[in-house]
Amino acid sequence: MTTFADARKANWIKPVYLLQIQTLNSGPILYFANSNIKVGAQHYADYMISMTSIQQSTSRIDGKGINSNIRLRFKNRPFSTYDKLIELRDDNPMTGAEITIKEIYFDRHGAQTTVDTVAVGVLDEAVNITSEHFDHNISNLDFVTDLKNYGGL
Repeated sequence: MTTFADARKANWIKPVYLLQIQTLNSGPILYFANSNIKVGAQHYADYMISMTSIQQSTSRIDGKGINSNIRLRFKNRPFSTYDKLIELRDDNPMTGAEITIKEIYFDRHGAQTTVDTVAVGVLDEAVNITSEHFDHNISNLDFVTDLKNYGGL
């Protein structure tokens, strides 16, 4: 199996980003990714469409979230008892929620590396809301991982 450090440096292996969002008002913790994936006992649901590149954002800063400009796009489809994910904000807002971004790699045989926490921050207000998707920028982003391990930085 490929080690985490080797996977991060390899250009042919792409990371899978895992999102953990603690909604407000003692709401649920949301576990999202860009595909349905199980890591250990935790299931990450396929609600993330895209995330602007962490590598591009960190190449412009020193590792702290100053103008990091990371934007997440979420699928606006049914969630739990809600007709659309965006409706969760009526009871348990995502705006102001703490978000943790983690990454994991899979080798060509499907074996997983360990999970590494990359950054933590706070979700800004939802924008570009449509029936299909919506976006959140992340503010107060603090990079946890050692950015020197990223290829090209």
